[in-house]
Amino acid sequence: MTSTINDTKKSKKGRPAVDTEPVNLRLPRDVLDAIEEFRRQQEQIPTRPEAIRMMLVNWLVGNGFLPPTGTTTEGRNVIDKG
Repeated sequence: MTSTINDTKKSKKGRPAVDTEPVNLRLPRDVLDAIEEFRRQQEQIPTRPEAIRMMLVNWLVGNGFLPPTGTTTEGRNVIDKG
């Protein structure tokens, strides 16, 4: 049996598959300024998307919508206030 182009395996390029979905939104300037201030106060300045993820996950955990880090969802970056 001869091999065709379609039979050969191609290496996957790009980002690895993860269980995420992009969310695009517009924020008022005062909220963006507050996010930038939060970023500056971090020991290692996170990217804007990472800072927003950190704040969102921290709020969700703090208000009982997500379990604390390490219980079920891996890879979450929660702000340690301790």
